[in-house]
Amino acid sequence: MESLQDKLTRLKTQKETDVWYLVKQELNFMRVATLVNEWKKWKDSKSSLTIADYIEGSRLTDTNYRALTNAYNYGLMRNDNIVSGTSSKPSYKVADSTPVWEELSKVNFADVNTISNIIDRQIEKLYISNPYDDESKNIRKSYRLFIVPTIYAILIELKEKYNISTITKEEFILFVETTKKFADYTETASLINEYRERRDSLDSTYISKLIKGFNNRVHLALKNLSLLRIDKNLSLSLEEDKIPLIRERLDLYQKNVDRYENLTSKEIVDIQCSTSSLWNCFEENNKDVSNIESDKKVSGGENIIFYGAPGTGKSHDIVEYINEKAEKYFNRKFSNDTLNSEENIFRITLYPDYEYSDFVGQLLPQKDGTFEYKKGIFSSALQYAQETDDPVFMILEEMSRANVASVFGDLFQLLDRKEDGSSEYGINNSMLAEMIYPELSKENINKKVITLPSNLYIIGTVNTSDQNVFAMDTAFKRRFIWKYKSTDVDPSTFKNNPNIKLFKEFNIDWYHFYTTINTFITDNLNLSEDKQIGPYFIKFNTNNNSKIHSLLRDKLLQYLWEDVDSIARNNYSNEDTIFSKDIKSFSTLYEKFDNQENIFSDTLTMNFETKKEE
Repeated sequence: MESLQDKLTRLKTQKETDVWYLVKQELNFMRVATLVNEWKKWKDSKSSLTIADYIEGSRLTDTNYRALTNAYNYGLMRNDNIVSGTSSKPSYKVADSTPVWEELSKVNFADVNTISNIIDRQIEKLYISNPYDDESKNIRKSYRLFIVPTIYAILIELKEKYNISTITKEEFILFVETTKKFADYTETASLINEYRERRDSLDSTYISKLIKGFNNRVHLALKNLSLLRIDKNLSLSLEEDKIPLIRERLDLYQKNVDRYENLTSKEIVDIQCSTSSLWNCFEENNKDVSNIESDKKVSGGENIIFYGAPGTGKSHDIVEYINEKAEKYFNRKFSNDTLNSEENIFRITLYPDYEYSDFVGQLLPQKDGTFEYKKGIFSSALQYAQETDDPVFMILEEMSRANVASVFGDLFQLLDRKEDGSSEYGINNSMLAEMIYPELSKENINKKVITLPSNLYIIGTVNTSDQNVFAMDTAFKRRFIWKYKSTDVDPSTFKNNPNIKLFKEFNIDWYHFYTTINTFITDNLNLSEDKQIGPYFIKFNTNNNSKIHSLLRDKLLQYLWEDVDSIARNNYSNEDTIFSKDIKSFSTLYEKFDNQENIFSDTLTMNFETKKEE
């Protein structure tokens, strides 16, 4: 526990805004609510005026539009771009009103009791430092608390332990508004008691300078609260008849204190903007706070793998799958070319050396000698999904080329999904928690349970020709939906179908070529469909004969030689091969193909001729 002298010494070097800070604008709840009403008129009317000019021209007096910042603090407005970190500027055009505002706007203003209850409920949810605070990740990043429960706890502790019923303005500035977490309330009460006992022996000039240096506007917000008494000297005390109610609320708070201290930025804002009280937001059906506005967050997240032979169009199917969601939730479609630039789509191609640290993230040294976490695709996608209600897609291409069981590690447990798409089970992973919840204190990192939110979709592709590179175990496979992509297409609508000159005086279209090869692979070479090729194994995008020849030579021959024909050649019970047995090396194959000589076996050549005549 910090001593009084150490505390006062530290405050001397502490910045004046390194405290419970609220912007220097209107803090009267109903005046702020009236301002929100004007903002809503401005937004709904799509006025060409700026919000500043619109408010200035309204009938409101002595009200600055910047006071709308406190509408965020009071849960009357929200801006999810700021909450998710995609924007730091409070653009009022993209802000939204909240259920709290809708509730308040329907109340008859003569119903004083109902209005008072709403105000009390919202003031009790004041949180410092929340995402709307410009310094929440800098000067005030260590402040992580709902301030009213903390004040209640300090006042109860003072009354019960030290027989002190009030907190003076001086004590509030020095000790209360520099408290950084709820658990410190006992220390704060102890410091106030010691300060009173030693006040006469302390340097008054020094104390006066300290007090003058700090902000004390929080009192103006607390004046909205009926459970507290604030006198003309700004001394703070509890309303005596409210103490039993306050004790009851503190009991509820302390019962779930670990959960209150481990909230994400979005969860904090969800609480502030909900019509639930702070005290029972965890009590209703024992829900996690992230479910308070579950009707807003997209549900149905799933794990799905598109698999098939190379070139069957699995990536195209991913685009179609995502566009089903995009059209529903965004009223637009994406193309394969633009997927990588979409902020809610995270895409990576796996490879044999891809590891857990690449997937999740790792702690890396910086030039200044410090260490900093570098996020992997999983932690980036998970954090974004936690902070938005929209669908988020994590695409893992070529999953069979990496040891996915090792890549996922303990995250494997998250893949079991509930009906709404969220994880059935959570895990404790302090490294991951520290990366995606940087606002949490170190002591609470280990307590944070990681789960997949209902709006996170994990989409993979598997080339069946690669499935023996790293075989997936049955338990892993069972947690994915498997969508097979056939090599078959409708020839009447198939457009990737140029005419191919295989050798001198023999042409065949691509469709008949690749389907003949595929039949030969299974029927003559007795190999599985895994070794077949898909209709988009080569994307031609040209009718130029020279370019088509180059594409076949550079993309197809190597695969057929190394991954298909070599297996047939090593199978002594199999007399058939794709290429002529006279060709002993790939260099010879390459040269003969360039010279437009027939490189294929007699049996396959005959099959080409038969197919062409059909």
